[in-house]
Amino acid sequence: MSRNKIPSWLTALILLIALPLTLPFLYVAMRSWQVGATRAYELLFRPRMFDLLGNTLMLMFGVTLISIVLGITCAVLFQRYRFFGKTFFQTAITLPLCIPAFVSCFTWISLTFRVEGFWGTVMIMSLSSFPLAYLPVEAALKRISLSFEEVSLSLGKKPPSNFLFPPYSPNSNLPSAAASC
Repeated sequence: MSRNKIPSWLTALILLIALPLTLPFLYVAMRSWQVGATRAYELLFRPRMFDLLGNTLMLMFGVTLISIVLGITCAVLFQRYRFFGKTFFQTAITLPLCIPAFVSCFTWISLTFRVEGFWGTVMIMSLSSFPLAYLPVEAALKRISLSFEEVSLSLGKKPPSNFLFPPYSPNSNLPSAAASC
């Protein structure tokens, strides 16, 4: 078998998985074909659609930014410091991945009505998705030696700035955080 040739069983498996995933797009294309090009254009480019697109983009950027900051901070804290209950919190921090975001929203709303509107949505979605930024950064930090921090401290860098701008961040935090987006 050639090195570059993909096995036929793997191609069949990929198609078996990918074809059902295209059904929603095929349905939208079929429905837009049925209403005609003019009506589809009217429905797609009405003024309210741009408001919704703007809200969606702001939500995306807000959740991504907060999730990355929270994920990197937690990864550095859990990987570089020792404290009581560390193993429990390392496990508990990944639990939001087991709960769908809409279930988290319903839970927060049933607990308190103060979590509403745009910023409430950003908070809930950030809390439910920051483990996606935490896990790759923590995995990258496990592979990096503490000697980078020790050398920077011995050269006069203060501990707070060592936490905020770690000497190993070009090696780990930025690439792994970017991969989590």
